[in-house]
Amino acid sequence: MSAPLVLDDGLQFGLGVFETIAVEGGHGVLLQAHLARLARSAAALDLGELPARGVTREAVSGYIRAHCPPHSACKLILTQENLILQNRPNPYGPERYDRGFVMDFSAVVRNDTSPLVGHKTMNYGDCILEHRAAAAAGMDERIFLNTRGQLAEATRVMQRRINDAHMAAGVTMWDPATAYIGPEVEIAPDVELLPNVMLLGKTTIGEDSVVGPDSRLTDTRVGCGCRIDETVAVEALIDDGATCGPRAYLRPAAHLCEGAKAGTHVEIKKSTIGKGSKVPHLSYIGDTTMGEGVNIGAGSITCNYDGANKHATVIEDGAFVGSDTMMVAPVTIGAGALVGAGSTITKDVTPGALALGRARQQEIEGWVAAHPIEKKK
Repeated sequence: MSAPLVLDDGLQFGLGVFETIAVEGGHGVLLQAHLARLARSAAALDLGELPARGVTREAVSGYIRAHCPPHSACKLILTQENLILQNRPNPYGPERYDRGFVMDFSAVVRNDTSPLVGHKTMNYGDCILEHRAAAAAGMDERIFLNTRGQLAEATRVMQRRINDAHMAAGVTMWDPATAYIGPEVEIAPDVELLPNVMLLGKTTIGEDSVVGPDSRLTDTRVGCGCRIDETVAVEALIDDGATCGPRAYLRPAAHLCEGAKAGTHVEIKKSTIGKGSKVPHLSYIGDTTMGEGVNIGAGSITCNYDGANKHATVIEDGAFVGSDTMMVAPVTIGAGALVGAGSTITKDVTPGALALGRARQQEIEGWVAAHPIEKKK
């Protein structure tokens, strides 16, 4: 045990195993269990059988009695050519256990396919670095996660912890198990989260808002008294009293002003929807500045991309855009203007004007009878 060290694969590459045994009153705590684990690890790494290497209960107990203080630790290291026994202080006294341990999860994910998994090997550098990082963060230890199943289990633990904190602060969750809330999310009291809600990034939710079901908000700010139903929002701003969905999509830089609405199957990108304005159904609004009190009919689109560049649309206060209207940017629709349904608008519309941009309807009597359509056999 005091022989000169041999520079073998254990010292050079970490192909070795170890056990750290707590010592109390001259005896190794759970010594037999430590030796049994060491024997399994030694066999897995082809380091030989313990008795043949001089590692027996009697030998280790004798070393402990001779060299280890009453409250200390005995470390046993085994490589291909080396057997090392040493004593060191034990930092874990009764007061530490009485106080409890503060831990979090390590960001380092172990390789669960490695043959070293499940063994205390000398490949221990990541553990030392994470222990130091935990100490720097005011914690005692960090927990490593090995498999995808363990990652999922840890996620559920953290999810439950975060959700419990929000509920204790006054947030209502219909089904906490289906609410996924990121650690940086801020939620005001009296917010109601329906099932299947994901709040990610630095999302904030104002009081008295209802979010869900089936909604995902990322880095989005939601004001007070909003209703968010089956909505995906990314880097969006939703002011007080605005409503989204069901099945709305707010892309980055979408801004719903106070009381505005983005309704069913509506996509908004890099646009401001003014106070009280409505985009209720089946529309795409992109690169648009919309004033207050505007109504956009179902199926309307701001055609903002010409194949090379994006262009802006301006819709001023109080304008009414009929259903199935194509607004080909760059274009401005003046305040109080009315655009007839089915129009394609390619020029600016004067405030207060009626704009129609569609083909005149024609009707030819008797055409169907004169041109019968034969069904193919």
